[in-house]
Amino acid sequence: MNSEKYQSFSTEDFLDDEDFRQWVLRPDTDADAFWNRFLAAHPEKQQIVTEARQMLKDLFGHFEKQIKQVPKKQAQASFNKVARELGKPARLIRMRRRRWIGWAAVAASIVLIIGFFGQDIFHRNHAAKMFTTKNGERLTFMLPDSSQVDLNANSTLVYFPDKWNQLDAREVWLEGEAFFTVKKTAERTKFFVHADQMNIEVLGTQFNVRNREGRSEVVLAEGKVELDVAEQKIEMTPGDLVRFTKTDGKVETKKVKPADYSAWKDGFAVFNSSLDDVVKELETLYGVPFSIENEALKKRHIQLSAPADSLEQVLEILKLLYPDEITVKKENDRVVISQN
Repeated sequence: MNSEKYQSFSTEDFLDDEDFRQWVLRPDTDADAFWNRFLAAHPEKQQIVTEARQMLKDLFGHFEKQIKQVPKKQAQASFNKVARELGKPARLIRMRRRRWIGWAAVAASIVLIIGFFGQDIFHRNHAAKMFTTKNGERLTFMLPDSSQVDLNANSTLVYFPDKWNQLDAREVWLEGEAFFTVKKTAERTKFFVHADQMNIEVLGTQFNVRNREGRSEVVLAEGKVELDVAEQKIEMTPGDLVRFTKTDGKVETKKVKPADYSAWKDGFAVFNSSLDDVVKELETLYGVPFSIENEALKKRHIQLSAPADSLEQVLEILKLLYPDEITVKKENDRVVISQN
């Protein structure tokens, strides 16, 4: 390792460095000696290195708790075809350089894989491909089979490109929200979306998947989908919504208008729920904290459709629709909603 490159490193740079991560998560004598020499020569880096080490340990400590909650039977069903790869030589996965938050999102989105294979997922001879979006950002891209993915704000999708040519199944892992237009293959290869504890199996179809904060949700727009969730097999038809909440293990099904759940990919924000739920979604999409000053106001049902290019546009329409009930203002980088 070259110690000179680390002299100008920030906390994020250390978190993004493969050798540093290897030392923190799988230390050995040589690595300890190198980093001890580096810190002795550059004491000004002690605080930054300590901070980066703690962040890594906290992250993987959090994952280990989640791993214990993953049923082995479910993980086996999802990844049985990957098991044969475990006999190959171990090597840390090489990720293309990216900001730490993106790297952490990759790890978060593949918790189910870790749940079955433990840390071995980071030692298989396969490179991960990742797509991420930031606050208010949407992204459209094609997968190797020409299936299209529309990725909503603050979301991450991961897959292993080389495995699409080796195994029968096409598989992706999602954290956040995405709309899939899946292409049928000549071999009728199955396509799997893994969203935390919900596994979605399709051939060729269009559907929206949301996987945020312990709640996974699928809305089918076209075709046919089979879900494996909470030890249940559920066949969906167009217009079906299936929602799974991790905290209580509850599975909810109902009929909805699919266009309302995928309007975001065309640049529109559509809400038909309580103000409290609307605010939580806006916080996720735009990364801005909200405060609702009246408890009763949180339960007020809101129906809203607005261009989603900016948070300001959504808030302006919210004020126009409910001028006699709601006041919206900004205070110290926070949006405050109060009752008139």
